Amino acid sequence: MMQNLRVYKDNIKIFGKEICQKFKSLIVIDDMQNIHLGILEETKDIAFLQDILRAYFNPLPSCVILSEKFFYHHLRFLDIQEKIYKSQSDIKEFFALILKEAILMDASDIHLENFNENAWIRFRIDGELCEVCEIEREVFEALCLKIKLESKLDITEIKQSQDGRFNFFYNALQYDFRISCVPTYNGQSLVLRILHKQKQQINLHSLGISKNHLDLILDQITKKHGIILLTGPTGSGKSTTLYAILENFKSSKKKIITLEDPVEYKIPYATQIQVVAESNFSFSQALSAVLRQDPDIIMVGEIRDLKTLELAFRASLTGHLVFATLHTNDTKSALDRLVDMGMSKHNILSSLLMIVSQRLFKKACKNCQKKMEEKYISIGCEVCNFQGFVGREVATEVLVLSKEVKRAIKEDNLEEYLDLIGFETLDKNASKKYDEGKILLD
Repeated sequence: MMQNLRVYKDNIKIFGKEICQKFKSLIVIDDMQNIHLGILEETKDIAFLQDILRAYFNPLPSCVILSEKFFYHHLRFLDIQEKIYKSQSDIKEFFALILKEAILMDASDIHLENFNENAWIRFRIDGELCEVCEIEREVFEALCLKIKLESKLDITEIKQSQDGRFNFFYNALQYDFRISCVPTYNGQSLVLRILHKQKQQINLHSLGISKNHLDLILDQITKKHGIILLTGPTGSGKSTTLYAILENFKSSKKKIITLEDPVEYKIPYATQIQVVAESNFSFSQALSAVLRQDPDIIMVGEIRDLKTLELAFRASLTGHLVFATLHTNDTKSALDRLVDMGMSKHNILSSLLMIVSQRLFKKACKNCQKKMEEKYISIGCEVCNFQGFVGREVATEVLVLSKEVKRAIKEDNLEEYLDLIGFETLDKNASKKYDEGKILLD
């Protein structure tokens, strides 16, 4: 079984979806650009498949055995590949097709990149970048031009990065697309982030947060004032958790104002403000204005500078409950980051209620899960497309700033104190979830 294989760009043109499905075969290419006939298992139909290939290749491609994971992972994209093959001549239809298929597959991002002669279309699904298909460079250039026109970008600019956005309606729902375009050695790279503003709101109970951590969070968000920070790397689900927290206040008699870049989902019961950096309407400027709007709860999408940080803490000291995000890996580094940004320990301890650090992991498929030697293993099935996982689940680390924790921070021995009390770190929480068969660890 060979490694580092990709589906050959003309697979759908030569075989078509029906042959790939019926004979469990794909035309694949390896790192050395050698083309192979990939089959899931030894079959008497190889001669039939080779007869088809004989019209395209001389010598005939050699046979390789494909893993179930590889075959079924790529099988899911055959339908879209066939549609793409048929629609490339009409760039408007092709553009709409790519967006619709990404939405249907619940992708978070669309990646368009050219490499030498050809280009790739890839979707990020459940945090993983999946190769959808390979297209000709001319089609790639036409698609990029269409996207730039929709996003109102400068189509003559090829040496500078550009950012834009556009709306797309599908099945009576509006989707917002954020566009990032950067020049590369081979040409350009475009990434489209998909934002579904009408997406149904989820609550904290549906996120899969461990009960001990969920209880801590639910307790702290009932406080009348103070600041709660959510931390984690990009793509760790911080925004989703923030929206889920705000769901707890939707029936309350409180004024909720959010500051976001961009507004990702619409919240019917909140006043949402989109911060637009290019118009000089920064988080700090927006927060200054919001404090005069008599809010009870404020959500700051991201704290990026000292001024925003100071305003957020000041708001929490004057009777507001503030939620904000910060890019750090764990709760301890979040405290260090606050100090590095210019906040004094006194100011931090006076209003900080809790820090929640989180990361997303692959959610184990329960349909094919088996327990082997005290471990749960998801072996792969049709439900999970033979990947062993379906969706993602969050692992968390929750640090509540109790009197004891504050004292430890003042005395610079927080790590020792947390070790002493057996504090459950994010890694420990993830390991526990893995042992319980809830998630997979990479």
